[in-house]
Order: sequence, then C-alpha cells, then structure tokens
Amino acid sequence: MPILGFMALSTQSVGLICQAFRWVCRCCRGYGQGDTEVLRTPEAAFQGLEDYPFAPHYFDHNGMRLHYVDEGPEGAADVVVLIHGMPAYSFCYRKLIPVLVAEGHRVLALDFLGCGKSDKPADESVFTFDRHVSSIAALVAHVEITTPKVTLVIHDWGSMIGQAALPTLDGTLKRLVILNAFAGPGLFNYLGWMLFKVWQGLVRVLGHAIPVGPLNAADAGGPSKVSYGAEVAYDAPYPNGKYKGIMAVWPLLYNNKSGVLKQYRDALEWSKANLTVHILVAFGDEDLILNLDYAFPIFKQVYARAQSFERVAIPCAGHFPMEENCPAVESALIDFMRKT
Repeated sequence: MPILGFMALSTQSVGLICQAFRWVCRCCRGYGQGDTEVLRTPEAAFQGLEDYPFAPHYFDHNGMRLHYVDEGPEGAADVVVLIHGMPAYSFCYRKLIPVLVAEGHRVLALDFLGCGKSDKPADESVFTFDRHVSSIAALVAHVEITTPKVTLVIHDWGSMIGQAALPTLDGTLKRLVILNAFAGPGLFNYLGWMLFKVWQGLVRVLGHAIPVGPLNAADAGGPSKVSYGAEVAYDAPYPNGKYKGIMAVWPLLYNNKSGVLKQYRDALEWSKANLTVHILVAFGDEDLILNLDYAFPIFKQVYARAQSFERVAIPCAGHFPMEENCPAVESALIDFMRKT
C-alpha cells in the first residue's frame, strides 16, 4: 500500500506539470478552450470493425450530434439502454446487443460526447459531467419512451453518470443493472482510490497521447481476452490526438467536489428516497479496482426502496465482464429480466 500511495503521489505531481505545460502550448497554438471546432470521425473509420455491424443513429443534444445504436423492434415491451464507461464507446456492448435483441428487446447503446461516433469538440471545457448526465434522458426522450420500460445498464465511469441520471428517468425506468460500478458517495475502497489516483496521474501525463485501444485491451484482460481486431476498433474513433479531448479530461472531472460529486451524491439521496425499481449488481470477480463484496452492501443501502435486489459474481472476468466473459453477463441479465 505505501508503494501504491507513492505511485499515486508521483504520477499526480508529474502529471500536473505535464498538464500545465500542454496548457501553455495549446494557448500558444491558439486552440483549446474557446476553440469552436467540432470534429467528426469519418464513417469509413468504422467500416469492417469486428462484430459491430450496427447502423448509426443520431440525435442533437445541446448543439452537438450524439450517436446511438438502435436495434430490435420499436414496439418492444422492454428497452435496454446501455451506458459505456471510459475510454470505451458502444462497441464494448457489441456481443450483448444481438443476444438481447433475440430475446425480443429493443436495445439502445449511447456514445457519450467525445466518444465513438459522437461529435468531438476541440474545446475540452465542453465535456462536463452534467452534459453527460443529461444526454441519457435526452436519448430516452428522443426515442419517445414515456412509460416504465427502460432497463438501464451502467458500467465503469458510465455508472456514476447513470446513477446521477436516475432522477431524470423517473417514470420511464423499470430496472437498473450495475456492472463493475462506483458504489455510493465514497465511490471506491482504499485500494480503488489509490489506483484511481495513479490512473488520473497517467491521464495528466499522457493527455491526448493516451493509447485508447491498447488501454481498453489491457483493462479487459489483455490479448487472451480481447482480440487484436477489438483493440483496433477501440482506437477507430480517434484518427489522431486531436480527437481525444474527452480522454484527456474525463477522469479529472471527478475532482470537482462542489459540482460533479455534489450532483452525484444529491442523485443518490433522491434514489434512496424514491427509486423503487428492480436492481441487479453484477461484477467481474477479478476486478482490482471495484470489488463486489465492498460495493453490494453500499448499493443496498443507497437503493433501499428497490423492489428486488440481486447480486451476481461474473467468473473469470475483471473490470470489463462483457469483454472477458460475455456469456455469463448475458445469462445473468436475461435471467434477471425474465424474472422481473
């Protein structure tokens, strides 16, 4: 633990220096905050990706074009909304989508601003927690869902955003599925916090040079679990560093205690008093950062009014269970939805 603490402190310190240097350079070059350029990854970059044949769909949110996958029957009784983390996009759910469609469900998979096929503004100040949070309800409204038929699936950083969005989904939410997610006001246990601080420091050091594909592959268990084709696909939305603005700022948003963390914790308080949906908590049992035994009691406390509460440990999987052992995730989710 002392070594991990030293790593966290040193990476944060070096990272702050690198971040300051890049800020000066960006100011000198005349782009960064205030830059009105909005980048869109060419559709050709996504052609032939492994197991990702889905037609693109778009909607406008606060002046930016966001992408989502929309598969399955429009009039389905259940709509599964899949929320990704960082540095992923809807591609991470590619194995799960057709299985859920085969069950008769409609499936929506959002790409947050800056990710996947969604717009990528050059101005990093545009990437706010609130914008991400509001985009989930905006998607639900865009596809005209007005009754309780949504099963919200949240993962990784998307779990914090998804939990903050719960008050905005009142009246449309039926189930909540939590995959390897941040738990309660404290987010992590001590080990998780130290690893998170190391991760923040590395993001500060690397900035727009962050290797998205290799990072996702490593996060999901390495070459034995993630094919080279999938690694390439995770890189596809980012032809060069200028497209990676979201990657350089996303983990740093959570240092804003008076804004981001307050919004998140206020939403948890709302959920504790008001949320009465069915909840499944499913974690890969080899995750080093997020631990099911630590998280589950906290979720039960936060979501005290849930109609039902289940926990599933996904075997032979770490932080990205839908990459590492998707059949087990599919089985847990389908069984949960059939029962509730």
